[in-house]
Amino acid sequence: MAQTVKNQLAETYIFDLMANLAYENQDLDKAEKLFVNVIQRLMQLEKAVEDDIRLLHISTKCAHIAYLKNDVEKAMIGFNYVLEKIEKKDYLNDDNLYELYGLVKNFQGQALIAQKQHEKARQVLLEALKIFEKFKENISEDGMILLNNLSVCCAELQEFDKAEKYLQRALEIAKELKIEDISPYPVSYTHLRAHETGRN
Repeated sequence: MAQTVKNQLAETYIFDLMANLAYENQDLDKAEKLFVNVIQRLMQLEKAVEDDIRLLHISTKCAHIAYLKNDVEKAMIGFNYVLEKIEKKDYLNDDNLYELYGLVKNFQGQALIAQKQHEKARQVLLEALKIFEKFKENISEDGMILLNNLSVCCAELQEFDKAEKYLQRALEIAKELKIEDISPYPVSYTHLRAHETGRN
């Protein structure tokens, strides 16, 4: 019996690794299917409840997958679900939960930009930046993307000085990371130039 349980836990671990690999490689349909499998196994085999941090992490990734598949409405439902579960806990005094809270806020901000809700997006991304700066290295790709998204929001809101400040920080990080081709990223430079006439 004990050996059977060990084998089942090992299988769950392998499925989780496969899911994360597919997620990182943008194999979204495969990742989603595997993550759902992992959630079911955790709930059935380990009696994990809905606010288990492992399930919240996976739910966050599933919501992000929906965003990457351009189903922004579904993504927002997922992000709000995770945030609601976290907010019912003592997350401010739990570093793991607080860091996850910041990650979800970052993803939520991206989704709000897609919905052209730039004021809400800026507020959410500023929350994410505060948490990000507590836990993450200042020089990272995630930090670059977060700063760029803030620059997009500020440019759309015609706050050009702030937009340039965030964009400059993002470009400095890109230089530090030796990212020469920034075309895969939603760089805010074009937003800034498109709205520049608002200064005149």
